[in-house]
Amino acid sequence: WLAQRLHRIRAGSVLVSWRQLHLQFGWNYKRLDKFRAVFKVALREVLSVYRVAQVEDDGRGVILRNSPPPVLKTQILLP
Repeated sequence: WLAQRLHRIRAGSVLVSWRQLHLQFGWNYKRLDKFRAVFKVALREVLSVYRVAQVEDDGRGVILRNSPPPVLKTQILLP
């Protein structure tokens, strides 16, 4: 999700609320606080390997900023 999302953010930042994240990824958790705890652990694991990702935990959700993709392009398409 971060790999495809972060490099498409143009300028500034995007706040993704905990409610939005819960709807997208935590449909199997009845309680938002339980989902949030599990999501934070997973996010730390992702950020340990995607080190250039500019992601911040905010009380309201997660703040995303433009970041290079984790895998650089290896081919260029010419017209």
